[in-house]
Amino acid sequence: MKKLIVFIILLIFIAICSFGVDKNIFQFWFNYDIQIYASELSTCFDGNYDKNGEGYIVYTNDKLYNETIKNVNGIYGLSLHKKSNLYEFNSIRENVKILKMQELEDITTFYGFIEGENLFCYIDGLKVNIQVSYNKSNHYLIIGFPIILGSY
Repeated sequence: MKKLIVFIILLIFIAICSFGVDKNIFQFWFNYDIQIYASELSTCFDGNYDKNGEGYIVYTNDKLYNETIKNVNGIYGLSLHKKSNLYEFNSIRENVKILKMQELEDITTFYGFIEGENLFCYIDGLKVNIQVSYNKSNHYLIIGFPIILGSY
């Protein structure tokens, strides 16, 4: 009987985890311009980057990301940029545990926490690993991990 109960609980756990995959906030992970904030670059890296104090801002996109990331070390931030729509912004918002939201003129910004993201920082004692900004006037969406490190 105990084995049956453990088996049923295991099946329920697997079902919950399986259904959760479909609601991934990265279901829209295409057509993004990506900025990687890192402390080191490989000596053979020939991509687009700027020196930023002691670190680097590496510019890439969703198609070149996997190849670019092989040449970058000490990542401390990542941001995704693209023209978007309110539907995409709201889809992301629904999947984030929002800790603070702010709206100023046409820009709505929030920060919060999502499971499975390793880059994080603390803001007012709370663990934060995502910040999202959406500009309604020019339909521009920025997603920062753990926060947006550039301007928006």
